Amino acid sequence: RGRAVSHCSRRPWLAFGYPMLSLLLASSPSFTARPLPPPRARCTPDVLMAAVFIDGEAGTTGLQVRGRLSTRDDIDLITLPEESRKDPAARAEAINKADAVILCLPDAAAIEAAALVAADNDRTVLIDASTAHRTNAEWAYGFPELSGAQRSKIAASKRIANPGCYATGFISLLGPLVGAGAVRREARLVTSAVSGYSGGGNPLIAVYEGAEHEPWGAYGFSLSHKHLPEMAAFSGLDRPPIFMPAVGDFAQGMVVSVPLHYDSDLEPAFAEGEGVGERLHA
Repeated sequence: RGRAVSHCSRRPWLAFGYPMLSLLLASSPSFTARPLPPPRARCTPDVLMAAVFIDGEAGTTGLQVRGRLSTRDDIDLITLPEESRKDPAARAEAINKADAVILCLPDAAAIEAAALVAADNDRTVLIDASTAHRTNAEWAYGFPELSGAQRSKIAASKRIANPGCYATGFISLLGPLVGAGAVRREARLVTSAVSGYSGGGNPLIAVYEGAEHEPWGAYGFSLSHKHLPEMAAFSGLDRPPIFMPAVGDFAQGMVVSVPLHYDSDLEPAFAEGEGVGERLHA
């Protein structure tokens, strides 16, 4: 006997735990890099504004973050001239001026950016969209639905690591089941997922929006996908699953599936009796 449980989500999701900055990057039917909207009128003086700097705003993720924040009248976006975007001194000045900084950078660059925060700056909140800090104990993992304690930790933290897309689906499925004593921490699981191509950035977008391309493609055959550490750390399992990711011919969206064997993956007490499937989905 067994059951496959699935998680479907629109991507990308970025839920940030900064009191004055609550964003949800809901997906659009398709993603195409477009010119940024014109600046909007500032809010009235009696509205408290948060200064936000997006480090890496010209990339795929940065463009989406900026596009959504630019519509708000309670956020003042700090923008560097194009020629200064890679200048460490200009970036350091912007980072330390901001109330919140969103790092939309590759892992190594995100680590370097975090180091630009001045030693005496205990005010600026960093929110990292990369994988660099997700299992770092000094950073709060930005998944408030894990528990009430996690939500409070995020709200109080000055360093927040945004969860990975695949990890969000997997943890959403397994975290509650492990926490409720249904799935064994020692379970040896296999999970598969199909993602939209926009998660691969501009190179993969160019492939799938080109004239000729495959309708589907698997990858990650080395079994060392960069989301695996957080999938184990925050699901409650004692080791990562075998993970088989794939990309489909659609811009955004995701399906994550985790088959479960009742006789080996569930806690014995939970697997006894009838109606196991109904209890799993209760």
